[in-house]
Amino acid sequence: MHVMMRQIMALFDEYQSKENAKHVLRAMSENARRGFWNGALPPIGYRIVAAEQRGAKTKKKLEIDRLHADTVRMIYRLFLEGDGVSGPMGVKSITCYLNERRTFTRDGGRWGLAQIHSILTRTTYIGEHKFNKRSHKDRERKPESDVVTGAGRPEISSPHGDADPRHQRSHRSNSSGCNRRLGPHVSLLGKVNSQKPAYTFF
Repeated sequence: MHVMMRQIMALFDEYQSKENAKHVLRAMSENARRGFWNGALPPIGYRIVAAEQRGAKTKKKLEIDRLHADTVRMIYRLFLEGDGVSGPMGVKSITCYLNERRTFTRDGGRWGLAQIHSILTRTTYIGEHKFNKRSHKDRERKPESDVVTGAGRPEISSPHGDADPRHQRSHRSNSSGCNRRLGPHVSLLGKVNSQKPAYTFF
């Protein structure tokens, strides 16, 4: 009898936990949809600031961190146009370029390939932050219908709106110290070029 009661209580606790998780996710999704930040580490080039007070809760949002935003713009510019010597760069070349010139990350470290790739593919930089893309349990990608796009984000995007990387991929060249190998196609840059930033930082 005691075993059965424990099993029933365990099932009830599991059900209650799942229901609570659903409510929390629903609230966080709505928060993201309205343009507020849910508390994760902000992307490079942004910082978290208080937006408004609702009772005891402080709603937060992203704001451009001017200290690091210029580095993000430099990465986009290098991808689209290059350094003025040899044409557009790939992910590995950009990583090499920044590290050789001692342009550090916001933590004071060296750049890695994954960080550069993340910046070039993350839609937050054109004002569209995606929330709830992956499951917290197994990190599996969720269906697009479950993904929430936040509105009203400040944009950090390239000022060179007429440069289309889809037509520049074949013009990469080598320079001393950097192997300019191409990474996968970065579709975000085409989107950046087709949109006029809602915010001006130049």
